[in-house]
Amino acid sequence: MLRGQLRWAIAHGFAGRVRLLVDHGVDFREPFTDVGRLHRDGRTPVRMASAEGYRSIVDILVSAGAPRPSASPAEQLVAACLSADRSTIAELLRTNPDLLDDVRGWQPGLMVRAAGTGRPDVVEVVAETGFDPTRTVVSVRFSEVRLENGKYHRLVRG
Repeated sequence: MLRGQLRWAIAHGFAGRVRLLVDHGVDFREPFTDVGRLHRDGRTPVRMASAEGYRSIVDILVSAGAPRPSASPAEQLVAACLSADRSTIAELLRTNPDLLDDVRGWQPGLMVRAAGTGRPDVVEVVAETGFDPTRTVVSVRFSEVRLENGKYHRLVRG
């Protein structure tokens, strides 16, 4: 049950809650394989935080003893987009000219994830980076609700 709380706190960017759970002994080293049908993806908490762009949570987990995650350039670009890190985005795209096309194919609905952060700056950066706001995705974080273009546009525009 507490591992589920840890996963939820990471997914929603609640660094304080992650710190509280870690400080009270919740396992943060093992991959998530035991947390509900939709959450058995095998990622460790620190890898999940990194993929979601929550650098403060990565720092909490690493300082508690988790190994710093390694990430491919594509994963680094997604994380930089989700943390609105324009300088890292620019550097990754400068050194990897085909990276944006690769990530667009791998994460076509990144705008939906950006909108799900609740941070307008993240949505702005994802749009500036070149992700298509008309692309739909199969599912949105922890939900099996399928989005149609019209609903997607309302989600992004508020």
